[in-house]
Amino acid sequence: VPPPQKSGGGGGLGGLGGLVPNKGSTVVLLRNMVAAGQVDDELEAEISDECGRFGVVKQVLIYQEKQGATGGVEVKIFVAFVDPCAAAAAQKSMDQRWFGGRMVHASLYDELQFFVQNYSQ
Repeated sequence: VPPPQKSGGGGGLGGLGGLVPNKGSTVVLLRNMVAAGQVDDELEAEISDECGRFGVVKQVLIYQEKQGATGGVEVKIFVAFVDPCAAAAAQKSMDQRWFGGRMVHASLYDELQFFVQNYSQ
């Protein structure tokens, strides 16, 4: 049995090539928090304030993704923290929490995918 191998090098991505998906991620994905029609100018600040109680929020990104043939739109909210412990705490606290009559689904998101702007995972 060959010994385990470390995943590849930086590959021009500032050393992110060695990241293990989701393990120790600093990015939380919030789904089903709001409907497409509920996205407004204040949402980003509200999310940043709410998640700021877990640690320093580096970025909040609100991404509206078209859903294939149905033509619907899913709102994905990405919250990038400075510290992976803060992200883990936010994910644990926010998952299956009710917000505005909707159950939020929170998960850690692959940092590499986030930083290369692939928001469809």
